[in-house]
Amino acid sequence: MPGPVEQSRKLQILIVEDDADMAETMRLVLEKYSSCDIAEHGVAALEQIAARWDSDSCYDVILLDLMMPQMDGLETLERLRHAEEERGLGGVLGAKVVILTALEDEETVTRAVDLGCEGYVFKTQGPRAVIAKLKELGLIV
Repeated sequence: MPGPVEQSRKLQILIVEDDADMAETMRLVLEKYSSCDIAEHGVAALEQIAARWDSDSCYDVILLDLMMPQMDGLETLERLRHAEEERGLGGVLGAKVVILTALEDEETVTRAVDLGCEGYVFKTQGPRAVIAKLKELGLIV
């Protein structure tokens, strides 16, 4: 179950990003700290998360883009948190979600926080900002 990650193992991260170049860049930047899977949109992400749960494994962190085809990031986050609650993985047991987006409006940030994200990184800040956010959240040193 997710929670404080022992320093002896890498974080398990799911990057949910429809831009393949951005997803690969993020994976390369994070590979020192984590094992990363990539999902191209919210539907695929929820399927990968459920598959992990079915194998008694969970992602520690989900990096979630907001603007994606099929299912946007806010809907994905809402469905994720609902599914976690149904499985008894709510609250501190749930995955830490960090929003990655080009949208820099206060309403979107507020909505994401209300739905249960732990962090927000604007894509204009670059991939290293994600590492800084994971350090701020105490997930990596």
